[in-house]
Amino acid sequence: YPNPTTERISISFPASIEVNKVMLFDILGNNTGVNYRNGSINTALLSRGIYILSIETSSGSLNKKIIKN
Repeated sequence: YPNPTTERISISFPASIEVNKVMLFDILGNNTGVNYRNGSINTALLSRGIYILSIETSSGSLNKKIIKN
C-alpha cells in the first residue's frame, strides 16, 4: 500500500513468513533495481506508469500490479 503510489510502497508480512526476494519490474520486464528496505520500496525516482511487484517468500510467490502516479 498505497496503490497507486507516488513515492513509497509499504509491504507487510506476518512474522511467520520469511521474505526471500522482492523485485520491481517495469511493464517490459526490466528490473528497476529499486531496493526493498525496512518493509518498503522507494519509488520516487521511477517514472509514472505500471510496474510489476514480484515477491518470493517461504510460503510461495506473488506478483502484483503497481501503478506509479
